[in-house]
Amino acid sequence: MIHGVCVGGGSKSSRSATCASAEPRAVSAYPIKNLGLVVGYDEMQGLIALVGRAVALEILLEGRVFGAEEAKEKAW
Repeated sequence: MIHGVCVGGGSKSSRSATCASAEPRAVSAYPIKNLGLVVGYDEMQGLIALVGRAVALEILLEGRVFGAEEAKEKAW
């Protein structure tokens, strides 16, 4: 279960779990673009496999923080 903040590498770890769940106050983000970096190919493929291409692009290009409910809707 995710308690608190799940950002960057933590997001990658939570995606690899087969049964990830989060408390209502948990927040997630993938703000790599805010650091001026790019996502590795393998890492991007994993995100695309989980949420689909359009949602993966949204997550990566916006780099914003979103709550547990929105993450669940995105199939995080």
